[in-house]
Amino acid sequence: MFLLIPHPHYPIKKCESSHYRDNDDFIVELKTQSKLDRLILAKIPPGQTLAETVTTVQSRLQQNEPGSMQQCTDLFVPVIDFDVLRRYDELLGEGSPFAMPLQQIRFKLNERGAVLKSEALAAAGKTKQNLVFDKPFLVMIQRTDASQPYFALWVANAELLVPFQPRKSVR
Repeated sequence: MFLLIPHPHYPIKKCESSHYRDNDDFIVELKTQSKLDRLILAKIPPGQTLAETVTTVQSRLQQNEPGSMQQCTDLFVPVIDFDVLRRYDELLGEGSPFAMPLQQIRFKLNERGAVLKSEALAAAGKTKQNLVFDKPFLVMIQRTDASQPYFALWVANAELLVPFQPRKSVR
């Protein structure tokens, strides 16, 4: 299950691998139901662009042997939930084949996993590793046989995060 920040959290049980340097520089790959997709979360220093940051993560994933997370590892991931509709007015104009070009992106990352929907409409170690996503981080979803991700999101502030609502503990 995914964990919420910065309050008491819930453990993720299905972690594929982690590429850990320190508590502010690590990459985690979580298991997905689809054998064709990879869900990668990276808390690393950002590059100059999102593309540069994605390239850095991909390079580190290819270079390093994935290390299993220790049993005592804590993993804390905020819940993300957004639905964005964008109108591409720059594609309109005299001679344009489009009447109203739109794209809707729906992304949700929570304790049940990640869901991404996109529609376009154009008429016509040994020590405990504390893996806490409490600073800017990358969310990346990529097909296992692809060289580039089909979704990358750099989360730099709390604008897209869901406020924490405590759950009653079960004992």
